[in-house]
Amino acid sequence: MTKYQKELLEKCNVRTEIDQKVPLFDDIYILPTKEKHESGYKIMYIVGKVRKNDEYYLLDTCCDVVNLGFFTKAIKEVNIDIEHAGIIHLWNNYQLFKCGYRVSSCTFEFVDREASND
Repeated sequence: MTKYQKELLEKCNVRTEIDQKVPLFDDIYILPTKEKHESGYKIMYIVGKVRKNDEYYLLDTCCDVVNLGFFTKAIKEVNIDIEHAGIIHLWNNYQLFKCGYRVSSCTFEFVDREASND
């Protein structure tokens, strides 16, 4: 794991349990690792960020698939860039990410910002 990946993980002041309800996220970060899942694919760590209180959540540490738009019919946009040390950053200017299933796959639905009451 790189220095920047470790720094991002250290910002995760909320570590989540699989059955714990989590908030809606403005940003999702995907951290590739060198570890392998039992399927043979590489494992990714998934981090969610809530901008209004600058809070980071470690959502998943054994994921080999990220599914965007799980059970969602309308996705207005998804922006992706790669930050320091290969950290993949996803965001949406019109919708928030709602995290669902998070074990071997990590799923996200989209919720309109206006409808979220945030």
